[in-house]
Amino acid sequence: MQSAIERLARPYAAKEAVTETSGFPEEPWQPEIFVFVAFISFGAFMAWVIFRQWIGDFVLRFRRCPNCGARALRREREISVQPGEETPGEAVDHRRCANCGDDRPTRRVLPSKAAQRARAKSSNSSGFGGGRSSGGGASGKW
Repeated sequence: MQSAIERLARPYAAKEAVTETSGFPEEPWQPEIFVFVAFISFGAFMAWVIFRQWIGDFVLRFRRCPNCGARALRREREISVQPGEETPGEAVDHRRCANCGDDRPTRRVLPSKAAQRARAKSSNSSGFGGGRSSGGGASGKW
């Protein structure tokens, strides 16, 4: 109520012109702030994409070892079978405790080189296959 008095009644009493935007700032939002927030958000997303594996390794250091309870876990990766042109490879991720030496290996399959190329090719495309629209649109007869 008080804001309505400040925006409308006081200018009217002072014989000033009262419009729909009286008492409101000229620009309700500042595009510079929007651009800054968008830039920071995009930068954070790109950093996550690029450093995702490193961040995961860093966060693992703060988890407790299931064997001794110490916060000394490290991850080591080794490729046991290199992927071939058409055959998949194999890798082992070791989650080791620097305190007690506990090792928790996890095996994973690496895609073949042909599958890696196919994935890279599909991620580089825009995903829009073209086509055509045969919609008639509005006729104006309602």
